[in-house]
Amino acid sequence: MSESKLPTHAGSFDCLRLIASVLVLYSHSYSLLLREADEPLRRLSFGQHGLDEVAVILFFAMSGYLVTLSWSRDPQIWRFLQRRGLRIFPALVAVVLGSVFLLGPVLTTLDAGHYFGSFSTWTYLSKITSFPPQQGLPGVFENNPIPSVINGSLWTLRLEVVMYLVLAALGVLGLLRRRVFALAAAGVLLVLGEVVFRLGTSWGLQLSDYLVNASVFFVGVVLAQSRLPSNIPRAAMQAWLFTLAVAWIVPHSHILFVLGIAPAVVFTAIALSCRMERFGDYSYGIYLWAFPVQQSVLGLVPGLAPGTLFAITLPITLVLAVLSWHLIEQRALSLKPRRQNAATV
Repeated sequence: MSESKLPTHAGSFDCLRLIASVLVLYSHSYSLLLREADEPLRRLSFGQHGLDEVAVILFFAMSGYLVTLSWSRDPQIWRFLQRRGLRIFPALVAVVLGSVFLLGPVLTTLDAGHYFGSFSTWTYLSKITSFPPQQGLPGVFENNPIPSVINGSLWTLRLEVVMYLVLAALGVLGLLRRRVFALAAAGVLLVLGEVVFRLGTSWGLQLSDYLVNASVFFVGVVLAQSRLPSNIPRAAMQAWLFTLAVAWIVPHSHILFVLGIAPAVVFTAIALSCRMERFGDYSYGIYLWAFPVQQSVLGLVPGLAPGTLFAITLPITLVLAVLSWHLIEQRALSLKPRRQNAATV
């Protein structure tokens, strides 16, 4: 892959990630009130798709594309893993520590002695690795519509980390030089996700989310390995029109929906001109902090309407995201090892 193929549209990807993170917050304003069916996209698509689902697909499509290009610029595994770790973990550590030592003591129904004496308070700290499935802290958010869940958004980071490790392994083995492996992975995962989804079981729905979004990541990998269309804006429009048609015509088709929306977002980012990088990349901070902020507001002020919850929590979350970027993320990214202007995504 030549250097000329590497994107010069970092600000556009930042813009789309920011939009995606706000879409997650907006969609969760309904689901956290157990009003998921009222969310606008779900109503428009007759319950087939939600804005949070679309946003997560956008994240994984852009991640697969950008991270693959980052590897192509500097295919050295330790530098690659350092870059990925510095992007993911410093801000994650901050939100986990903030949840345990700030939100927890203030909002728990227990006294400080019982809260800090509980084993589950301290095991929650293991979420800084992104893998432990523990959802709650003792006595926190017990009376919320969705009780005892501190940060339901973190499940995607578990998959993101796994995808980084898989991509690094493929790179070391030399398989990223051959597009067929990424194509096969995307296809197999997508079909498995569709099959598991149609089983209709609760565990199947959760597993399907992992499989489908892993396939989205690999669609991004394939796009990074491929020659881009000569007319990117037209390709983006065609992909979006295909996606909209699928959303309304074909019931619950993960395969067609992903095949439309994943390239649509990558082509859109390349076609756009957005200089968001001048201000900072606040999308990750919003994504990390939105869920606990929303749960905190619902714990303090129950009975809010979705629109009111969104209006209250968006500015609070944005302030935390700005602080996260300038105090933590930007400083961590400055420590990234670089070689030949390695991509910083």
